[in-house]
Amino acid sequence: MVINTNAALRGSEQRIGWGIAAKDQYGRLKQAWAIPSRYCRSAQVEEAMTIRIVLEKSIQMGWTNFQIQSDCKRVVDKINSNLEDMKIENILLDIGRLKQEVGSCAFTYVNRSRNELGHQLAKFVMHCYKEIS
Repeated sequence: MVINTNAALRGSEQRIGWGIAAKDQYGRLKQAWAIPSRYCRSAQVEEAMTIRIVLEKSIQMGWTNFQIQSDCKRVVDKINSNLEDMKIENILLDIGRLKQEVGSCAFTYVNRSRNELGHQLAKFVMHCYKEIS
């Protein structure tokens, strides 16, 4: 399974959207979430938060073998290399802890064109008040 993630920010309005799309090995959509939030931090923080949310949702769904794809290379690199970053340190610790609860989970960088559904979900939900799944 491949799970695409994205965070969309509109800082001037303090709005954020987290988009998550899970697809099977044939590219068929299995589950999607679009989650709004109101407190806008940096793009890097929001992208890391989206990955943490993916892990939480995956545990709830009982998924044990998947790949998380993000178009935020900086965050993916920090997760994969255990690099420290004061801005997202606690989120990275959460990601590491949650990763241990699933069977097999890889984190990969993809460019925006391969992450379009996650991006569109995140953009759409910025104007909503409730999670859509």
